[in-house]
Amino acid sequence: MKRYRQFEPVLISGFKILEWTHPEHNHNHYEFIFIREGTGRHIVNGHSFPYKAGSIFLLGPDDQHYFEIEQLTHFVYLKFTDAYLCRNSSGSTSAIQQLEYLIKSRETHQMGFQLVGEDNAIITLIFDTLLLLRKDQIVNQELIWFQLFTVVHVLQRNMPELRSNSFKSRDLQAMFCYIHKNIYDPNRLRI
Repeated sequence: MKRYRQFEPVLISGFKILEWTHPEHNHNHYEFIFIREGTGRHIVNGHSFPYKAGSIFLLGPDDQHYFEIEQLTHFVYLKFTDAYLCRNSSGSTSAIQQLEYLIKSRETHQMGFQLVGEDNAIITLIFDTLLLLRKDQIVNQELIWFQLFTVVHVLQRNMPELRSNSFKSRDLQAMFCYIHKNIYDPNRLRI
């Protein structure tokens, strides 16, 4: 198994290709892979998933993957190491915890995300911004850091278990509001 090693704390790249030339591989870093355009299949840990424009994947060091490209695909990569997270974590505990939650979620690694509506537009703009910031990563380090955690926040709020919990939370809040409003009318609180 080929293993790619990254020594820089963060790397941003974008490229368009018709044929995937890398063997199945893993890495010593994390990768957000955004599909700007194109279609095909992403094979992660032996499971095949379709991708299209707007798909986004998060891979960790132990994930093995490669792509089968059907149409010309524009990939945008944001690669970062543990050292990057540790070096920049001061004052970002909540953001680091959100990223750790994404990293530990198996469905994140397997299927990736297919965002719609405003969230898709936001992610597209963020990755376009990252491509602009890559020209001078040292000067733009803080901006890149903030873009990373904006991506994390948007993806986390689109995780299936968190979306369903937000509905449960609203239902619970409505129930508590009803109980509070009718606390002195026992007939309205019976099942």
